[in-house]
Amino acid sequence: MNRISSKFSYSIFLTLTAKKYYFYLPIMIPALLLKTVLVGLIDSINQSTIAITIYLLSSSQPIRRTLFFFLGIIFSYSLSGLLVYLGLGGFFFEVVSFNHTFQAILGLIFGSIIFAIPFFNKQSKQQPRKYPDLSHPFISLFLGALLILGQIPITIPFLYLMQQLAHSIPLHDFWFFLFLFNALVTLPLWILLVGYSLFHEKARPFLQWVENFVNQNSTKLLNFGLYIFGFLILLDAISYLSGHPIFTYRGR
Repeated sequence: MNRISSKFSYSIFLTLTAKKYYFYLPIMIPALLLKTVLVGLIDSINQSTIAITIYLLSSSQPIRRTLFFFLGIIFSYSLSGLLVYLGLGGFFFEVVSFNHTFQAILGLIFGSIIFAIPFFNKQSKQQPRKYPDLSHPFISLFLGALLILGQIPITIPFLYLMQQLAHSIPLHDFWFFLFLFNALVTLPLWILLVGYSLFHEKARPFLQWVENFVNQNSTKLLNFGLYIFGFLILLDAISYLSGHPIFTYRGR
C-alpha cells in the first residue's frame, strides 16, 4: 500500500512539475529569444571586429586567419558567458531564490545604464588604423578573444543577457541560447567571409564599401539598438513593479 501511494505521489509530482515547466515555457522562451536576438544583433555592430575581418581578408592566407579570428571571438563570448552563467546561477539559487522583485530592480539598473550609453558613445573622427602583426593564425585567435573585452557598449548588454539566462533556464537550455547569440554576433563577419570565398578579388570593392559604411554608421546603428533595448528593459521592469508585468519574471 505504501509502495503504491509512493508511486502515486511521485507521478503527481512529475505531472505538476511538467505542467509548471511547459506552462511557463510559452512565456519564458519568447522573451529570452527576443532578448538574445536583440543583444546578439547589437553586439554584431562592432566596428573593430568588422574592420579587422576586412583587413584579414586582404592579407595572405585570408581564410585561415579569419577563421581563427572568428574562433577567438566565439571562444571569448562562450567562456565569459559560461563563467557569468555559473557564477550568477549559484548566486540566484543560493541568495536571491527566485526573488522576482530583485530581478525587476536589476532590470531598472541595467536598463538605465544601457539607455544612457548612447549619450556618451559618440562617433569619433576616423584615424588611419594601425593593425597588429597578424602573421600567425594564433595571433588572430588571441586578438579575437581579447577584442570584445572592455568594450562597454557591447559588454553591458551581454552581461544583462547572461544574468537573465542564469536566472531563467537550466544549463542544458543555456547552450542553445549561447549558440544563437554567437551565431548572431558573428553573422556579419561570416557574410564577409563567404562573400570573399565566392568572389575573391572581385569582392574587394564590396569589402571596401562595407568598411566605409561601418566607419560612418556603426556608432549610429549601435546607439539606436541600445536605445531600443534599454527602453524595453526599463518598460519590462517598471511594468512588473507596477503590478502589470509584460514578461513574467520567473526562476529556474
